[in-house]
Amino acid sequence: MMFETHTNSIWTFSAQSAQGYSTIYCDLTQQDLNKLTIDSNIAEGEMFLILIQDKYSKSIDLSGGAKNLSAEEMDLDMFNPGRISMRLKFNNAKDLSVNINWR
Repeated sequence: MMFETHTNSIWTFSAQSAQGYSTIYCDLTQQDLNKLTIDSNIAEGEMFLILIQDKYSKSIDLSGGAKNLSAEEMDLDMFNPGRISMRLKFNNAKDLSVNINWR
């Protein structure tokens, strides 16, 4: 069972199990980048958020239980306002939920 929704300010994903990828594309302002937060939880397996813009990419490990991260903690200085690809990568992930908010 899986649930996913994406609005202009939040991406929510949850599943009993997940393998592979889920990707969205967002046009973010500098203010959006500064406010980006992640609230996630995973029971087992691996989960990563990969942010990609042009030649820059950053992988954020969301494995190992609950994570609450701010933009400052994720060190997103390499990214500029504009289109950014957000990709969740799962490897044998079980009982997981992710809320990514940027406003």
